[in-house]
Amino acid sequence: MKVFRLCDEYEIELILNERCFSNVGYEYEIFPNINTHKYISGKKYLHFFEKEISLLHLFPEQGAFVCVYDIPEDILAKTKGTGFYLDFVNLTNLQEITEYAIENSKIKFKYLAEVYDVNSALDFDYVPSAEEIYDNLNLVYNSKTSDN
Repeated sequence: MKVFRLCDEYEIELILNERCFSNVGYEYEIFPNINTHKYISGKKYLHFFEKEISLLHLFPEQGAFVCVYDIPEDILAKTKGTGFYLDFVNLTNLQEITEYAIENSKIKFKYLAEVYDVNSALDFDYVPSAEEIYDNLNLVYNSKTSDN
């Protein structure tokens, strides 16, 4: 199933150069007011969104990267949770957003399908279509056309 992640230049260079995820991700503590994930101490996690539109809750700036992963559904089913984010239009209400917190050791390079760089800030004062989001992105990596 396709899922989406926002990362910076440093992280995407590590992933593309090392072709693994052992040096990316963060350790997290459990904060029930932020999300419903159950983290294990000493493990690093990567967070993914179920929908492209959810990336807008992170206010992607020019120079960020949107990564599209195709992760097996059995992994996603075990890591599914809810994140609580301010709505990106009015910044007034908390919204419950489906997201996945996956240990970095469970992510394989072959799951990375596409990487886009953000060519202009994804700052909308309305709910855009997925097509409008992609209009602000440039494809920089495609697993189907890259040397693997």
